[in-house]
Amino acid sequence: RARHIGRGETQTLRIGYTPAVTGDELVTLLAPVTEAHPDITPEIHQRYPSELTAALLAGDLDIGLCRGMTPAHGLTRTTLGHHRLHIAVACDHPLAARTSVTLPELADETFLVWGTPGRSGYTDLLIDHCRNAGFEPNSERTARQGTPPITAVIGTRHLAFVTTPPGPAAGGKAHVLTLEPPIHAPLHALYLPHTTCPSRTTFLTHVRL
Repeated sequence: RARHIGRGETQTLRIGYTPAVTGDELVTLLAPVTEAHPDITPEIHQRYPSELTAALLAGDLDIGLCRGMTPAHGLTRTTLGHHRLHIAVACDHPLAARTSVTLPELADETFLVWGTPGRSGYTDLLIDHCRNAGFEPNSERTARQGTPPITAVIGTRHLAFVTTPPGPAAGGKAHVLTLEPPIHAPLHALYLPHTTCPSRTTFLTHVRL
């Protein structure tokens, strides 16, 4: 690494991430890595879960960030930490005047999800949170695939689990309510365990939530 720096060379870290991970979270994750190791240059790619898996197995990405994805054969999964979940609503939703909410209060609401229940680990994790709160949730797959999760509720009367901090969001078009008591969503890293990638090793060493 010292020789690379002395020659002005950089190491590329090819990162893929699913839409369940926000751009702000990605910036926060990378900050301590790039500050401590300015020779590492992140190359960022958003991928749907199936695309992320394919790219990792093909060696086109060094690491994949996701939530709740079951690793395909050949990949390993590491938990980097957890983000607190909150509830997003449109700015004109009746709940938008609230600052906090509990899950049992939402038993009659419809939750927007990104994957099909039974085929998405993250969707199943969110549904399980509702079941643990004592109800079977109504869910609907959002048509806004690939966009920041907070945008899913805009123009609807539905709710969504998000990791966006409480308060106004999406330019005031959405509002995020604190969910009490706290529940969390994991942040996972997927990668090929039997390959050598110094920049990935550095990333995994520095990133812990």
